[in-house]
Amino acid sequence: MNPEPILVSKKSAANMLAISLRTLDNLIAAREIPVRRIGRRVVVSRRAIEDFARRDHVTTKIRQGR
Repeated sequence: MNPEPILVSKKSAANMLAISLRTLDNLIAAREIPVRRIGRRVVVSRRAIEDFARRDHVTTKIRQGR
C-alpha cells in the first residue's frame, strides 16, 4: 500500500498535466498554479494540479506579421 504523495516535483506536475516543463514554469510565473518552496526545491501540491485541470482556461491568440 503506497499512498499518493501530497507534493510533487515540477517535472512530475508537468507530466501529470501532459505539458512541458517550460509551460508549467510559465503557468507558475503567471500565478495560474501555486507552488511551495521547501529549501531550494519548488514543489506543487496534487490539489493545485487537480484544481488547475478542472478549471476552464482562456487562451489568447497571438497575432503574427504585424
